[in-house]
Amino acid sequence: MPGKTEKLKMWTREMAEKHLQAEDEGGFLSAIGGSIGGFFNGVAGSVTPSWIEGLGRGVRFGFGVGTIMLTYLTAPTRAGKGATDLQRLEDAKRINRQCADEALELILSLKGYYVKAAQTLCGAGQFPPEFDEAFAVLLDQCPQEPFEVIKDIVESELGCNLGDIFEEFSMEAIAAASIAQVHLAKLKDGTEVAVKVQYPEVERFFHTDVGAVSVAVQLLGMGSQVKEVFATMQEQFQQEFDFSLEAGVMREIADNVLPKYSKDIVIPLPIDGSHPSCPHEKASTLCTAKVLTMEKLTGTPIRQHALPLMKMYAEAHGMTWEELKEILETKDMSKVDMNNPAVKRALEMGEVSTCQNQMLVAAVKVRNVASRLVGGCAQGCGAEPPKWSKS
Repeated sequence: MPGKTEKLKMWTREMAEKHLQAEDEGGFLSAIGGSIGGFFNGVAGSVTPSWIEGLGRGVRFGFGVGTIMLTYLTAPTRAGKGATDLQRLEDAKRINRQCADEALELILSLKGYYVKAAQTLCGAGQFPPEFDEAFAVLLDQCPQEPFEVIKDIVESELGCNLGDIFEEFSMEAIAAASIAQVHLAKLKDGTEVAVKVQYPEVERFFHTDVGAVSVAVQLLGMGSQVKEVFATMQEQFQQEFDFSLEAGVMREIADNVLPKYSKDIVIPLPIDGSHPSCPHEKASTLCTAKVLTMEKLTGTPIRQHALPLMKMYAEAHGMTWEELKEILETKDMSKVDMNNPAVKRALEMGEVSTCQNQMLVAAVKVRNVASRLVGGCAQGCGAEPPKWSKS
């Protein structure tokens, strides 16, 4: 394996090549920031202790943010002096999209804490909409680790070959987030499962990043003020890095909830030592610190259900979905029309009673049955089913 000096040479050479490529494409500022930041990151990765590596990553992040700000301030505008407000707005959106793409590339290159932080801020109203749109991929579509890496992690954690446990194991992940990616698989007994596998370097990156931020804060004389905050953050995220704890929580919730509400709620169970599908002759459990295997549960993301409901709510109050969306995304509450029927109705909503909840569930079930009947009859007659029967 190459030594630290050779690694540093490789990093320097890669950054130089990236610099030249970006300069040819007109991204001179981004190239400079990426080269300098990458150099500091490479140097930091070649020394100890770990917080120095985190400091190098922080410097790289700082240079990256700086170049993005320079891009924002120096990007040429297409709207002239006589441009309309709409033209200036479109120009601003274009620049925001360019900066958002650069920010996303920076975050994905750093991974670790920076992806988690961007996930937290995504949709929180802290950035322009163009940034939220770009960062949305961080929720479940982060870059995936190669299958060979995932296979090695699973086999190392479970202590056996992949083929000893699984009849099938998808090579492509169905989702990839900040600390892990998920693969669909099938056990030898035919049980379909989802396997969550932690990235190999993510925990180390997180600790180095948080350690660097902690040192920086102490140097600024604020260590005593935020010491407890960092301690709590470390403890909370440490639980996320131990998937066996997550499996235990899933099992505890299922044991407490399912005996009474099994007809209304489905909870996927972890394939742990208590699960009948656990292949005890090969592994005592399929849930470890880095691998979480659970029953596969098919369904529809709640966002896909929420959007039609929000559109129905808007129509019921004489609004378009775009108008309601604009209200929901308004950051300055003084600009919200409190006399708007939809806003007043939302503010006056009280607690939903058990009776109301049961009536809503019954109404949805009736609607679903009617949808299937009408859709089936229409297809049998060769007619086009109505739109409401398809949703």
